[in-house]
Amino acid sequence: MVKAGFPPELNVMKVTEVFWVYMKLAIIGGLIIASPFVFWELWKFIAPGLYKKEKKLAGVVTGATALCFAAGTLFGYMVLCEPAAYYMMSLLHTEKLKSVDLVLKPVLMMDEVADFLMLTLAGCGAAFELPVIVALLGALGIVTTKQLWKFNKYALVLATVLGAVLTPSTDPFTQMLLAGPLFLLYEVSILVVWVIERARKKEEAALESEYVDDDEKKDS
Repeated sequence: MVKAGFPPELNVMKVTEVFWVYMKLAIIGGLIIASPFVFWELWKFIAPGLYKKEKKLAGVVTGATALCFAAGTLFGYMVLCEPAAYYMMSLLHTEKLKSVDLVLKPVLMMDEVADFLMLTLAGCGAAFELPVIVALLGALGIVTTKQLWKFNKYALVLATVLGAVLTPSTDPFTQMLLAGPLFLLYEVSILVVWVIERARKKEEAALESEYVDDDEKKDS
């Protein structure tokens, strides 16, 4: 917090707080590291019951989900956490209360700082799953490119709301840092659904052409 004028000092309120914070971080880090192996075991259990096309779709969705979540957490760590923390700490200043100076002094607790970081990273990771969710809905035929484009004018408002919900801080600056990429991800989602629809039309045209050729062969 040197840039904001505050020394990077963390306070501890309980004797066991340091231990439990390290334990919490170790458990979450272990889950993240172990998650590819867990998904792999689940995949080996589920895959034998799926068709070839379903296996391909499940593999793409799983890989895209992991990649988007990793990109979201990386964005939160590299872009969002530091400015959000500096902004929140910059709100500390001397207030006048009935001609008396009210000094606001920061006392940063280790557990609260760790929770702030983890919530921010989790929120960013969840927010970056938007293209995967929209693409899956497009692949199932629930939404179309035309519908998504019509909803585009509301997407910015929704991105702002999600930015407010998914970030632990209440300042508009931090919310906009997440809302901007969210709106961009929505635009990417429209492009992905358009590609899916185009590939589906080509596949349907190829099947129809093959069906016509079979009918002509039968007639001849």
